[in-house]
Amino acid sequence: MNAFMITASVKQDSVSQTEEAVNKLFTAIKAAAVAGVSYTVSKAVDSPTFTIFLIFDGEQNPLADLPEFGEFQASLRNFIAEPPKQQLMQIVGTYSAL
Repeated sequence: MNAFMITASVKQDSVSQTEEAVNKLFTAIKAAAVAGVSYTVSKAVDSPTFTIFLIFDGEQNPLADLPEFGEFQASLRNFIAEPPKQQLMQIVGTYSAL
């Protein structure tokens, strides 16, 4: 199992465009019913910082097969204020009752 946390600060004037890009991506993920992946994007309440939590089985991120995922990554290049920080994570525990 692979787990990553990616943090990206976007330009203040790009926050709404970033949120729109995230919503478009999640629409595509749900429509494709991508299996074997957990993907969460959150935004800090008091700053233009987005944090992505990505967990997947296997060697390759299943989202990479979606054209919208590539489009999302390309659009981020226009929105980010500084290079994203990616960290490989070790899952210690997880629970979801949503």
